[in-house]
Amino acid sequence: MDVRSITDHLQHIRSLSNEPATTGAPVTNEELIVKILSGLGLEYCEILTAIRAHDTIITYEELYEKLIHHELFLKHKDMKKTPTPITTAIAQKNNFNNKN
Repeated sequence: MDVRSITDHLQHIRSLSNEPATTGAPVTNEELIVKILSGLGLEYCEILTAIRAHDTIITYEELYEKLIHHELFLKHKDMKKTPTPITTAIAQKNNFNNKN
């Protein structure tokens, strides 16, 4: 998936799926879910595995909720990796003290 948010990705796929409906060939929920899942990047691998493990097909609404929560989880995880100014200052101070 590119750098679009999950919301943008889902809206884009949903709009594409609505086009065939106007020509008389509506897209099924299963086709919509497969299209959405196939467009996700590696960072969604864990949740894709869990979704595919279901005995029944997930609804669009359930998938939307799960992907939004996973996106928030990923953002929170990335924030933990980024050092804050305080953490950086302490690390630099400790490094300076260890050299002296």
